[in-house]
Amino acid sequence: VQWNFQSFYLYGAVEPLSSENLFLEFSHLNAESFQVFWNEFSKDYSHRLNVIQLDHGRFHSAKN
Repeated sequence: VQWNFQSFYLYGAVEPLSSENLFLEFSHLNAESFQVFWNEFSKDYSHRLNVIQLDHGRFHSAKN
């Protein structure tokens, strides 16, 4: 039996003390989608200083 399924990736950030959060759904896990997420994040949270901790995922770096 071949199971049919669809997959997606959630990109998200959570403020631990207030639980304020931003999550976006994408079809791919790549640098371009990651950049779109950060563009949206920066629009929504431009009024404060944000400290972000990332792992060493390949998609965290742009090719250009």
